[in-house]
Amino acid sequence: GKGEGWHIARTKKDKDGNLRKKDVYPFQNFGINFLAVAQSGRPYTRQFSNTQQTIVGSYRGARLPWGFYFNVVVDKTWPIEVKAGGRVRPTMLNASITVNNLFDIRNVTGVWSVTGNPSDNGYLTDPETQSVINQYLDPQSFRDMYSIMLSNGNWNWSSPRTIRVTLSYSF
Repeated sequence: GKGEGWHIARTKKDKDGNLRKKDVYPFQNFGINFLAVAQSGRPYTRQFSNTQQTIVGSYRGARLPWGFYFNVVVDKTWPIEVKAGGRVRPTMLNASITVNNLFDIRNVTGVWSVTGNPSDNGYLTDPETQSVINQYLDPQSFRDMYSIMLSNGNWNWSSPRTIRVTLSYSF
């Protein structure tokens, strides 16, 4: 808030040559917010194969691995008085930096229900899908392209560290 916290005492000469004492509060309207989350494994339902919807175990009986998230928001607001129409209107300038996934932890957000693995859905190794794959014109080419598609996908992983800088003016 205004006039709170650590301050610096300054003396300045005014236009009349008098010394005036002024306190500067650098942390006035300043904030740091931390959000730390440790999430135990969320449940999911295992399946028998990619071609059948048969459940292995119980409904939502398997668990994802733990996840850890740490986000930080740092912001500072400066009040600005604007004279308009013969009156003073209070306005605010706010700058903030938001860092999501500060430690760049690669969390598993989902797994393939057949394998329980975030990177492999088991389609290429499933005995039931081998006959389908072998019916293609070039089965090895299909396997290669399917492996590339799986290795390039990030759909079961959390987002990497992101930094967002914002500047807002409110009136």
